[in-house]
Amino acid sequence: MDQWIKGGPYLEVSFMLEHSEDKTKFVSEITDKIRKIPQKIEVKSEMTEKDFGMNLIMNIAGERKGMFGIKEVANNTYVCNFCFFGSVDDVPEWGQKGIKLNEIPKFADFLCSLYEIFNFPLGAVAIENDCLSLFNSKEGWPNEDYELKNLDLNNSFKKGMPQLFEYILINKSYFPKFKTKMESRNIGKEGILVKGKII
Repeated sequence: MDQWIKGGPYLEVSFMLEHSEDKTKFVSEITDKIRKIPQKIEVKSEMTEKDFGMNLIMNIAGERKGMFGIKEVANNTYVCNFCFFGSVDDVPEWGQKGIKLNEIPKFADFLCSLYEIFNFPLGAVAIENDCLSLFNSKEGWPNEDYELKNLDLNNSFKKGMPQLFEYILINKSYFPKFKTKMESRNIGKEGILVKGKII
């Protein structure tokens, strides 16, 4: 999986989910939904019980390679992550399309479409960062630090963590006390898309 996209940096579109039942069935349900998203063109490698990841051809601001993976970061808590070649320049010899600054909002649109499917608590678009960067912890995962109940979003925002992200999507039903003065807009049911710092 790691050779499907060469070099870097990666633009990451990630979201968190909680699930307390059978892990294998849970992963299967997620991947079934991923196969049906409109931005997916082709699956190049399937997930296995040992490797919770797959290589894709996607259509987001043009046809490009993508990688999708799932990792368990705390008890019953998972991060689902799409990775794309995040340089602004194309690398034709590797078949890799770059991402221009004016194309990044298309990846926010992709995150919003994932929210409509999964209704997740928290999602993000960032260069070389996923949702875990919002947590006030330096522990490796899996670790209880990364349970959603331990995330104080207002504190994370006060510490300037949104500057690590292009966009953050927050489900207000999970974080009813969250408030921000940053540029934002409502998404679907209970969602709020916050614009971070475009790099």
